[in-house]
Amino acid sequence: MLQVATEPRQVLSVHPGRIVAQSPVAFADGMFLVRVFIDMDHSPPTIVTAYRTSKMTKYWSDTE
Repeated sequence: MLQVATEPRQVLSVHPGRIVAQSPVAFADGMFLVRVFIDMDHSPPTIVTAYRTSKMTKYWSDTE
C-alpha cells in the first residue's frame, strides 16, 4: 500500500486538500485496484484510508 501512495499509477482529486492515489496490484487471489486517500493539506501529508477493490472500471479514470 505504501508503494501506491508514493508511486501511484493515477492520482485524482477528491476535494480540495484530498487526493486518491491508485494503482492496479496483483494479489494471490487476483488483480485489484488499491486506492489510498491522502490529506495533502497536512504537513506531512496524512493517509486517511486505504483499501483494495475489484471494481477497477468503476474507479479508474481514463481522463486524468
